[in-house]
Amino acid sequence: MSADTRATYARIADELRKAILSGRMAPGDAIPTEHELADRYGTSRVTVRKALNVLKGEQLTVSRQGKGYFVKKPDYSRYVMTFAMFKPEYAIRYASMAVVAAPEDVAKALGLPGGSDVILIGLAVLDGAEAVASADTYLPYVKGFPTIESVTHRADYPKFVDRKLWSILLRCELRIGASRLDSEHARRMACPESEPVIFARRLIRTDEGRAVGYSRYYLREGYGELLAESGYTASKPFGSEA
Repeated sequence: MSADTRATYARIADELRKAILSGRMAPGDAIPTEHELADRYGTSRVTVRKALNVLKGEQLTVSRQGKGYFVKKPDYSRYVMTFAMFKPEYAIRYASMAVVAAPEDVAKALGLPGGSDVILIGLAVLDGAEAVASADTYLPYVKGFPTIESVTHRADYPKFVDRKLWSILLRCELRIGASRLDSEHARRMACPESEPVIFARRLIRTDEGRAVGYSRYYLREGYGELLAESGYTASKPFGSEA
């Protein structure tokens, strides 16, 4: 069995999250104190506090001055969307992998100076022989992490990135709207230019707010529908299966 490479606070947050989502901890139940959790995991109270703040940010817990943290009642007016770009039944065809100058919107999203080098991974998502989606993902180009040489020799590049970032707790911001295909993505998917599509932008940050990835997705009608749920069942850690 491989060693658990998650950061300690991420592991604490994951285990408490599972207890809440499984019903082992019910709304109103007190979360173990910082001192108890620090003893249980052999870590500092600062690390425990970081984990508790993660759960609070996910709306799973609430803090009460002088009393600690408690499991929060589900908010059924708050919906969480399940968005799995790469479904198991889909195939991926890489269109391009290169170091490029960041477009203005990409540089702004990633917090980089204009024209900074970024790694661009362009791909099409296939359902059988039909292209149902196109995506461009941009990563800050930092020497050695990852190198473009390693990118271009790894067919499982998305998994490679996940392994690299697994010890960092990540948060995603997803914005969805409507758009029409430009010439590049129409060519990539062999479909008419200006075809209406769902346009999604995903920004990935560390829990400290540092942007580590930005993607644009163009979803055709054949991609399928998006799902939004409310309640505890909608809360999943980043990277979990839909």
